[in-house]
Amino acid sequence: MIKNITIFFIIACIGKFTMAQENSRLRISVAKKQNTSINDESIVRFLQDATYNFDPPYDAPKFLGQQNLQIWTKNFVGTTTYSINSVPLVEAFTAFKVGIRNNSVDSLILWAHDFATIDANIRIYLHDLLIDSLIDFRKNHLYAFHTTGMNNDTRFRLYFAGFTTYATGSWNYGPPDSLISARISDGVLDISPYDTLKAFDMVIEPCAAVTIERDGVLNLKRHLTLKSDEVSLNGASFIDKGESIIGGDFTYEQNFPDLTSSGWYIAMPVSDMPLTAFADADALYEYDSQNAAWEHVTSPTLEVVRGYVTRYSGQTKLLQVEGTPNKGEQVYNNLYRTHNGVNNYGWNLIGNPYPSTLHWDSVTATATNLTHLNSAIHFRKINDNIASYVNGVGINGGTPYIPPMQAFWVQVTQGQTQGTVTLDTNALVHNCQPFYKKADNNKKPALHISLNKDNKADETAITINSNASMAFDINYDAQKMFSDNDFLPQIFSILNNQKFAINAIPNPQEPIVIPLGFLAHEQGLFEMVFSSMNGFSTDYRVFLEDREEDAWLDLKNNSNYTFKSDKGMYHNRFLLHLLPASLSAESCFEKQNSITVLFHDNMLHVEAQGKDKIGDIIVFNTNGQKVLHKRINDYRFQTNTNFASGIYLISVYSTENELLKTDKLLNQ
Repeated sequence: MIKNITIFFIIACIGKFTMAQENSRLRISVAKKQNTSINDESIVRFLQDATYNFDPPYDAPKFLGQQNLQIWTKNFVGTTTYSINSVPLVEAFTAFKVGIRNNSVDSLILWAHDFATIDANIRIYLHDLLIDSLIDFRKNHLYAFHTTGMNNDTRFRLYFAGFTTYATGSWNYGPPDSLISARISDGVLDISPYDTLKAFDMVIEPCAAVTIERDGVLNLKRHLTLKSDEVSLNGASFIDKGESIIGGDFTYEQNFPDLTSSGWYIAMPVSDMPLTAFADADALYEYDSQNAAWEHVTSPTLEVVRGYVTRYSGQTKLLQVEGTPNKGEQVYNNLYRTHNGVNNYGWNLIGNPYPSTLHWDSVTATATNLTHLNSAIHFRKINDNIASYVNGVGINGGTPYIPPMQAFWVQVTQGQTQGTVTLDTNALVHNCQPFYKKADNNKKPALHISLNKDNKADETAITINSNASMAFDINYDAQKMFSDNDFLPQIFSILNNQKFAINAIPNPQEPIVIPLGFLAHEQGLFEMVFSSMNGFSTDYRVFLEDREEDAWLDLKNNSNYTFKSDKGMYHNRFLLHLLPASLSAESCFEKQNSITVLFHDNMLHVEAQGKDKIGDIIVFNTNGQKVLHKRINDYRFQTNTNFASGIYLISVYSTENELLKTDKLLNQ
C-alpha cells in the first residue's frame, strides 16, 4: 500500500473521463508488407448510447470468411468479433483485443488512422504481448511484425488511456488490460520505503510532486512527464531516492517566454541531453571560466551540473527535455579561477541538475560539499539584474531555492585556482519556486539598501553575524556581481578594497564605518531606500553620511534619501556609521562644532572646546580599515600619523562614549 498520499491521483478503474467527441473513431488496418493491396480494417468508435455488449443499431460483427487476411476487435465483455465496434463515450480507460487471421508466413503491417476526432490528451497504444512492446500510435502510425500464421486475438491489445481524479485511498493496479494512467494534479505523492507503485504512465502537473523514498519503487510501463505552467513558469517536481523504472521517455517541460534580452540561464535535469535539442534556438552558450569568455556550445551532449545560456527570440518556447533523470550524488570539479584580472574574479556558471528544487542551505550545511568555493550564489534575473543569496540573506529577491533547470553563478575563492561542488538528494525539496523569479525568503535580519532611478533598482545588504569578521568571509559574504545592463544603477558596500553585495560584519562593540559605493550609468536624480531596519537590531544606531553634501541621515527615523549624481563609479561619497546603543541618543550633530580637528603635514590635532573631554579618537581609511585608535582623557590631543596619501575619516568620542564629531581628512 502507498502511504501518506496527500495528492490527487488517477486510478483507471475509478471515475469517468470524456474520452472523445460523439462518433469519434479510430481505424486499425492490417496489410501484407510486400503487397499492401492485400489488406483489411476494423473500426472502433465512441457513442454516448453504446455498450460493451453487441448493439445491433451501432455494431457490425466480423464474419471470418475464407480471405487470407482479416482483422477484428473484441471487447473483454462477450465473445463477438467486430468489424465496427461501438463503445460508450465516457470510460476513463478502455482496452480491446485485436485479432488477426493470416494463413501463411508473412511480414505484416498494422497501422492506425482516422483518429483526429479523438481528444489529443487520450493516449492510444498498441501492445504486442508476444515481445512485450508498446507502440504509441500517435507517434508511430505503423507497426511491422512477422508471423508464421495466426488466427487468434491473443497477441495484440489496443489501449485508450484517459485520466480521472481520485481523492483518497491506496494505489490499485491490475493486469495489463487494466493499466493505470496517472495524473498528479496537486500536492505530494509519497512512495514509501519497500512499496512499489505501478502505472501505465504518469503526468505531474505544475507545483505537484512525487517523492520515491529510499527503497521505494515507481514502475511505469511508458512515460513520465513533468509539466510547466506557461504563465507563472512554475514546474513539476520529482525526487527519486529509491528506484524509478521508466519504460518510455522521461520528459521535463519548461516554458521560456521571450522576456529577457540576455537569454535564459538553464541546466540539464537529465544525463544525456543532446545538443540537437536546441537546434531551433538562437544559440546555446557556455561560460569559459579559465578565459573569462562566452563560447558557443559544440559538445554533442550537454554536461550535468554545468550551466548554459539559451535564447528563443520572438517566441514563447516550450522546451521538452528528454533523457534519463539525474539522481544521487553529482560532483562537478571544472570550476576555475585562473587569474584575478579585471575580467575574471573566479565566476563559474553551474546549475541544478535535478528535476526538483535544490535547497542551497542544505548544500552549504555540509562543509565538504564546497571545496575552494564561496558559499554565495548569484542569479541573473529577467531584467538582467543580479539576485544574490548567502547564509539566510538575499538581495534583489535571492533565495536558497534553486528550481529545476535553473543555472546560477558560484565563485572560486580568492587565492585558489580550482573548485569543486558536490550535490546529492539530501539537498532536494519540493518547492514551487518559479523559474527565474525570486520571492523574498530572507530568514535573517539585515539592513537592505536599494538604489533606485527611473523605476530601475539594485540592492545591497548589511547583516550582523557574531561569527563574521571585517574581512571577506566565504561563508557569510557575497561579492558584488555587476549586471551587464547599462541602464541599471548598481550599489555595493566596500571593505578592504572588496565590493560586497551582501556584507556580514561582527556585532559592533565600537563604531564601525562602512563605505557605500554606487555605479551611475547616467546623471540624474537617485534615491536610496533603507528597509528592514526594525528587524536589523536595537543594539546600535545607523547613520548615513553624504560627504559631498555634508549631510547626515539617522536611519532610525528616515527610510529614504534623494541625491543628484553625475555618471560614473563612486567609492567615497557615502558612509554608513554603525554605533553601539551604549552611545547616547543625544544628537551627534549638535556636538560637531564643539570639536576642532586640524590635519597638516601628517600632524593630527584635535581639541574640545565644550564641556566634554575627548575619550576616543578613531581614524578609518576609505576601505573601512581602522588606521588609528587613541584613547585619551583630555581636551586636547596631537600626534604624528605618517598616513599614506588619501582620504580618511575621523570619529571623536567623549569619555562617556558619545559621538562628538565625524570629519574627513585629506592627506596629499
